[in-house]
Amino acid sequence: MLINWLCVVYEALDRKNDAKILLENNIKLHPAYIYNITGLAKLELEEGNFMKVKELFKNTWNIKELFPDRNVFHIGEVISFLQVTTEYFHQSGNEDEAKRYLAMLKEVHPKKESPIIEELEKKIAIRQ
Repeated sequence: MLINWLCVVYEALDRKNDAKILLENNIKLHPAYIYNITGLAKLELEEGNFMKVKELFKNTWNIKELFPDRNVFHIGEVISFLQVTTEYFHQSGNEDEAKRYLAMLKEVHPKKESPIIEELEKKIAIRQ
C-alpha cells in the first residue's frame, strides 16, 4: 500500500517515469495486485501506449478473466479496472465500448456523482 502512495507522490511531482518503474517492479513481485496493473495502465494510456495496456490486461477486458483464480473483488478494484478500461476504449476511438464500460462503472460506483465518472462522461460526449 505504501508503494501506491509513493506512486501518487511521484505523479504529483511529475515524476511519472519513477512511478512507472516502481509499478513495473511491484507487478513482478505482486502480479495479482490489481492497483499496480491499473496504475501502470493509466500511465501508459497518458503516453498513448495502447499495446502496453493490452499486454497488462492480457488482452481481456473482463476482470474475472484477468484474475481467474479470484471470485470476489473489492469495489475499489472494480472501479479502478472499469475506469482504466473506459479510458482505454475512449482513447483508442472505440466509443461504443467506452460507453458500455462507463455504464458498468456508473452501475457499480457507490457515489452517483463522482468526479471520475463526470470526467469520463465529458470526454466521451466531446467526441460524439
